[in-house]
Amino acid sequence: MPSTRPVTLVHCPLTSLSAIPNPVAHQVVDHFGVDVGSPSNVTRFELQVKPDKKTVQLRTTKGAEQGLYQNARVLLFETNITGETSLSDDEIELIAKRLIQEHGDYRLLWNNCQTWASYLFNEITDVRGHLGLKVSAMVSKPLLSLYSKIF
Repeated sequence: MPSTRPVTLVHCPLTSLSAIPNPVAHQVVDHFGVDVGSPSNVTRFELQVKPDKKTVQLRTTKGAEQGLYQNARVLLFETNITGETSLSDDEIELIAKRLIQEHGDYRLLWNNCQTWASYLFNEITDVRGHLGLKVSAMVSKPLLSLYSKIF
């Protein structure tokens, strides 16, 4: 049986520098990615938006440091979205590139790095990981729908 590695949906809290607390900011504005591996040997997969602000490319960082990245959480709940995978970095990169092709044009609020990272997470993790992400989707979809009606 192949060995497994931990997989974590992560976000970089871009709004953490704001003086106004926003408990759901990570669902709307932050940058998301997927970390694979142990803390001492992480490969991070994330989207990089090109200058046209519509197309994206894959950014893969081997030996990624945590830095400003944190485990993505389900809104206000303390549920980290984690799972495991037996796939190699090369296999994950192929899946990530396929998902970029299927992703379509980048949109800040609707078809963004969080959407793509969530799809990648679901493609490469075990069932335990999928459950955490499904809970997140159930909670965040009504919130985004409400946000779109207000703004």
